[in-house]
Amino acid sequence: MALAVKASVGLGGLSCITAARLGGLVRLGSFIEELSTELWILSHPALREAITRLRPLFLGEDAQDRA
Repeated sequence: MALAVKASVGLGGLSCITAARLGGLVRLGSFIEELSTELWILSHPALREAITRLRPLFLGEDAQDRA
């Protein structure tokens, strides 16, 4: 459906992430709260240490503030 919307075949409801990735689209309405959902990020156990170190980046914090 995303590619059809991008090709101007018609209108469609896309996630903000999908629309931003495609680019060149215009939001026609406001955010639809009923369609929102949480985003879970899964990782391999071996990557947990790296993710812990990158957590401030994901949260918009300065790593120096956490030291």
